Amino acid sequence: MIDPISAAVDRSTELEVSNPASVEEFAKAVSMMNRFLAKFAALKVFAEARLTVTDWTVMMYLLDGKGPRYPFVATFTGISEQRVIKIAEALVATGLISSTPSRDPTRPHPILSVTDLGKARLDAINNALHHLLAKAVQDSANTVPDLKRNIPYLMLMV
Repeated sequence: MIDPISAAVDRSTELEVSNPASVEEFAKAVSMMNRFLAKFAALKVFAEARLTVTDWTVMMYLLDGKGPRYPFVATFTGISEQRVIKIAEALVATGLISSTPSRDPTRPHPILSVTDLGKARLDAINNALHHLLAKAVQDSANTVPDLKRNIPYLMLMV
């Protein structure tokens, strides 16, 4: 399986870096990302939906419909396969995703998909997040695309 992070890096745009960023600046950026993720996870919208950011991440990946089996979800979300299985079991129990047994003996993991109830829950969360995101980056439309483009480069170091 191709590493999705390495595959996402567009090598054609790499620049020759004569003076790479300092470790101190990088540490500040990591600290800021950590603070962001902690505050993001604590947003009221997740509590109201009775979902965690991890649940939301798994459901958003499944909604895309690519690789709806445990190993793929784990690889592309960065969540361990054991944790994905536990999350999926909990989401199936609440009716937010479905699990269909595999008919392919070479792929024994069940096929996961978001149910209509799950889609409605995601729509509510995503609508709230859309408003928060629009407000937060109103003067900088490139914030999210820039972040998405640069994260794969940082992932190369881990």
